[in-house]
Amino acid sequence: MDYKFTTFWSVKGDEPKPEWVQQLNLLRVLAIRNGIDVRTLRIIALLRDHQKSAAERDSDYPQFPIVPVDIPIWDLEYAEAFMLERVKLHQQEAPEPCSDEDRWLQPSVYALKKSGLKKALKLFNTLESAEAAMPAEKGYFIEHRPGEYRRCMNYCNVAHGCPVWQKAQQPPLF
Repeated sequence: MDYKFTTFWSVKGDEPKPEWVQQLNLLRVLAIRNGIDVRTLRIIALLRDHQKSAAERDSDYPQFPIVPVDIPIWDLEYAEAFMLERVKLHQQEAPEPCSDEDRWLQPSVYALKKSGLKKALKLFNTLESAEAAMPAEKGYFIEHRPGEYRRCMNYCNVAHGCPVWQKAQQPPLF
């Protein structure tokens, strides 16, 4: 069992976060190797953003700010192979760069906005689609919101030494 301070969005839906499944299954391998039998895996999610009013309005919303999340147990052979693969990746002299999924890529978008309003009316993946949706009357504009790697920016303790992250921080040449 592990405790996580997290948000409602992390426990919404039927599937637990993949990194939670990976973490707890690897901890299970370590426990078994040390003589501890593990039969269930669970995250106790402590919701930082829990809203009592939302719980009163919506029966699908968590009724309490503490939510147990059952984690599926991997086959032990699969879990051990996964662990060895991760160890090998970290032992490489020049490791492969993290994937966009590993780095929590939030892609670039184009926001259709109206002057005087803080929020976007709609978000678009391309400039062309945002321009096509632009109303003819004045007072509307498109704001580019560049993509970012949220994990690198906010949670990675070694981003300062990562060549991929350093390159991503350089302004474009054009």
